[in-house]
Amino acid sequence: MAHYRRNRQFNWLMVVGGLVAAAGLVVLARIPYFYIHSRIRGNQLLHQAQQLITSSNLTTTVTSTTASGSTVPMSTVSITTDVPAKSVLGELQVAKISLTAPVIQGTNDSELNVGVGHLIASVMPGQTGTSILAAHNATWFRHINRLQPGDDIVVKLPGQTQTFQVTGHRIVHTGTPVYNSSQPSLILEACYPLDALYLTPYRYLVSAKLVHSQTTTSTSASTPISSGYYAKVPSKLAQEGLTLSTNSLPMGTLHYSGAPSLHFTESNQPLTASSALVTLYLAWLHASADTRAIYLHSLLPTLDGTQVANNPAYGIALSQLRSASSFDVTLHVNGDTLVSAQAATEETVGTRGTYQVVVNTVAHGQELVLQSIVWKRLQG
Repeated sequence: MAHYRRNRQFNWLMVVGGLVAAAGLVVLARIPYFYIHSRIRGNQLLHQAQQLITSSNLTTTVTSTTASGSTVPMSTVSITTDVPAKSVLGELQVAKISLTAPVIQGTNDSELNVGVGHLIASVMPGQTGTSILAAHNATWFRHINRLQPGDDIVVKLPGQTQTFQVTGHRIVHTGTPVYNSSQPSLILEACYPLDALYLTPYRYLVSAKLVHSQTTTSTSASTPISSGYYAKVPSKLAQEGLTLSTNSLPMGTLHYSGAPSLHFTESNQPLTASSALVTLYLAWLHASADTRAIYLHSLLPTLDGTQVANNPAYGIALSQLRSASSFDVTLHVNGDTLVSAQAATEETVGTRGTYQVVVNTVAHGQELVLQSIVWKRLQG
């Protein structure tokens, strides 16, 4: 956790390993912060200060009919929030980048997967000193680099609305001290680069000073949290562990095509879509290693026998698969609607060589469905 020290001249906060959690990252470098199986239950997160987040696990079993007519039990793998309820403090509004997000007490993944977290070691927004609000770089704080000196940042708390004005920004290395101020100030903090899906050693900081404080009667709810995107995979494959904590898959960067809205990119939707895409790819590798053609058909019903035979990973043990590049994600979005998602990586398959792999999916509502997986040999 960040350390809080006091002497005669100033107080200060350290941006250390504990604040990595505040940036939306977990402990292991190869585990992207979004890969926690969690989904928010409910349509509204903010109703008033100190509202508790209600959460529940979601594991739904259905069946999928393959091209051969066989059925395979399928499990829904998605993001759920499986943590004790946390206090909702209020709401963050940044008109310059069309951001509206709930502010939650705490900076663990359980808070940051659903909103902006307040670093408990720092003062509350509006109090004398430096208040730190942290969020995922690839979601809520995706566009904070667009903020310029003079832009407003509004924090709504029960009974008061605080308006801060941006004074600057900087990129720092983890461990760089962040000093408390003698006046009420605010820092927005995220991992850098802002499109990274992996553990980074840098932080992007936006600093602001308090310019106006207004007493209000209430804080209304205005930030619905969607249940997010998910993938259905054979239940037995899911039981093998389709997570990045048990599979070596170095994450890369998040890109967009189409015309995504700021509302989409500054939400938990990119997080859940990327997670579903990773799940489908890992399920494919596990099914290939197990030589379970029926599972491959359940993941991709249009697959024929020739395609199964030509799958380079078919019959290759997972221990013989090695990632040769990062797993880069591209989301094709129109407005607030995800149309499709694609991932590109390179995989060394035993002695068969290194292949470029492109995973294509389409969005059917909130479900990501595998459309194709293309292997192209790069070298022997």
